[in-house]
Amino acid sequence: MEAGEQCDRGSANGSAGGICSDACILLNSCGNDRIDPNEQCDEGADNGRFDPGCSASCTLVNVTNPFCGDAILEMGEECDEGPDNGVEGFPCLSDCRLRTPCGNWWLDEGEECDDGNTRDGDGCSRACVLEPEFYPRCGNGRLDGSETCDDGNTRDGDGCSSACALEPGVTPYCGDRIVEIGEQCDDGSENSDASADRCRSNCLLPWCGDHVTDAGEECDEGAGNGSASATCDTLCRSSLATAAPLVINLPFGASVIPSGDISETGPATLAVMAAGAAAGWAWMRRKRKRKM
Repeated sequence: MEAGEQCDRGSANGSAGGICSDACILLNSCGNDRIDPNEQCDEGADNGRFDPGCSASCTLVNVTNPFCGDAILEMGEECDEGPDNGVEGFPCLSDCRLRTPCGNWWLDEGEECDDGNTRDGDGCSRACVLEPEFYPRCGNGRLDGSETCDDGNTRDGDGCSSACALEPGVTPYCGDRIVEIGEQCDDGSENSDASADRCRSNCLLPWCGDHVTDAGEECDEGAGNGSASATCDTLCRSSLATAAPLVINLPFGASVIPSGDISETGPATLAVMAAGAAAGWAWMRRKRKRKM
């Protein structure tokens, strides 16, 4: 995210159900990884995925005693990485405050950009400073400022001049390998509506909803995303994900994974009790052997 923008989710801007418009204007605060007024929590793309957790409408689900360290971003917290809070290399401190505002998707004072992470090499550095090779300039393959074209170089005679202006006699079109007004990309004959992570045939960057599973997406059913019969939601996440098995840690270092109902006195409960007893007797036998 750069100066003048309220948000920027790249190719997801303007997508159905998204929070950021094509013009980088915030559409819906719930889902922005930040606690806004009237929200109890906000887990961004993970809203609605976990129980207990945060719902798609940014309300807590089956969380009776929220606390810093529960891996859910709640009121009064800037971040919450659960057991990774305070761990070196992670952005969240043990009191659920960010080590630095850089990486929170918002353009804070002193930042030139903020792309939601603290990695170098993606246009915005770990210190939220624009990286030189991505500075707005003629020849970077993107339309900046008053440019009418940008073909990734500063040569004359190839349709787009060294000043990033269309040269006389050139009729621009999608597929001419020159990024022009109204286009986000243009790879010429390599534009594709079937290959992942390619410039589309309409000269737009890949987006959630283009019916191609691109990097960062679990699925993409196009216009069917989020429908009653779909297995893919509007954020291109699979709705078929299964929960991890419940592992019950028993005394003496043993554990068991029950396969039935562990409520009341069901068979699974008896299995857990039996496993615990067996683990205890095994520990006692080992202890006796060591004494002998």
